[in-house]
Amino acid sequence: MVLRPGKYGNKEAGKTEGLGRQYMRALETLCVRLGEKDTVITAVKNLQVGEYTFRGKAFVVRERIPPGFKLAIEDIAEGKKVVKYSYPIGIATQDIQTGTLVHVHNLASIETSKRKVV
Repeated sequence: MVLRPGKYGNKEAGKTEGLGRQYMRALETLCVRLGEKDTVITAVKNLQVGEYTFRGKAFVVRERIPPGFKLAIEDIAEGKKVVKYSYPIGIATQDIQTGTLVHVHNLASIETSKRKVV
């Protein structure tokens, strides 16, 4: 994140090193989480790779997350339910690391995962 002159009292605009956690963007302002049990949040703006805060703690986004897509906020083991808006939306088809995209490449609907492959 590069700060503009004067933003956050920044006197050295353009520098990103050594800014400290007070300058990390809070994921709560960039994503939606409606349920306390949710294992993913939904981006409402582009999320770039980097450090953010989530619930007051440092959080690393490991890959770009487009608006409308899901971001894992905790590790989700293969075969475990993925929860969004307090409702299980699918099953992880592989281990999903915190800070990564959750989408069709690592998530199957609960109904699809119940079907037998012929």
